[in-house]
Amino acid sequence: MAAANLSRPPFGAEFNPNVGRTHGVILSFIGKVETGERRLDIAEFVRYCQALELNPSLVLEEFCAKLEKQHPPMMM
Repeated sequence: MAAANLSRPPFGAEFNPNVGRTHGVILSFIGKVETGERRLDIAEFVRYCQALELNPSLVLEEFCAKLEKQHPPMMM
């Protein structure tokens, strides 16, 4: 998601910061997700991707590929 976000302003910055909420989501929540302070469960991840007009499956596939390069699976 971070790579997809490089070409656009942070999600929260697209909205009026004085409002405090957008589409029922508190803007501080969005900021915490973007900075890595807050993690998403799978349902939140899917909705977050949809809000950013990203395919959750493709984002997860890319994440898994990067994770395997950084930390190869342990052999048992």
